[in-house]
Amino acid sequence: MKRLVSLLIILCAVLYVGSYYQWIKVPTPKQPFEVPQPEQTLRITSEDSAVTTAVEKSLPSVVTISIKKTTQARDTVRINPLNPFSPFETIPGTPQEVEGNIGSGFIIKSDGLIVTNKHVVSDEEATYTVIASDDKEYPVKQISRDPLNDLAILKIEAKDLKALTFGDSTKLKLGQTVIAMGTPLGEFRNSVTKGIISGLGRGITAGSEFDQSAER
Repeated sequence: MKRLVSLLIILCAVLYVGSYYQWIKVPTPKQPFEVPQPEQTLRITSEDSAVTTAVEKSLPSVVTISIKKTTQARDTVRINPLNPFSPFETIPGTPQEVEGNIGSGFIIKSDGLIVTNKHVVSDEEATYTVIASDDKEYPVKQISRDPLNDLAILKIEAKDLKALTFGDSTKLKLGQTVIAMGTPLGEFRNSVTKGIISGLGRGITAGSEFDQSAER
């Protein structure tokens, strides 16, 4: 009986040592290490939000151009019944000062360089004023005109103006959204409208080709 008990004890010991040995030798499969992924935030910008952001950024660089000119009113003719030999008398017209907004431009240098169309400032006898988006007025000191490209550069005495940043027109594509800002028809200052690019590389003719005042 004692011999049987001893054999059972030895057998249990052998099984225990064997299982322990296998537990040490056989590696436990490791779980694959997962790299934590950063949280990704999807930012969606609506078209309205993009337009308002562009307007807020660009409108301070858009200006209104005003003209002032003295014109001679037409002469008038009246009949003088007291002078039968020369009953018609000519009354010369009185000079009149005409003033009003005529177009738009934009700032290209903070020290007072403005770009506009040549046909906006074509009258060399008139004086012009630049009205900034904050309603400050600056008399135009110098004008350089380019009739071929219908462009003009205006110089005003100012500093710390907000200039526009030029983009790359070669990257434009048909159907892209565009925003226009300015003073259409000389009215409604700081107006904004939106459209799409309907054509590239096109030109238009402003003025008359017959009197050599055409601008393309």
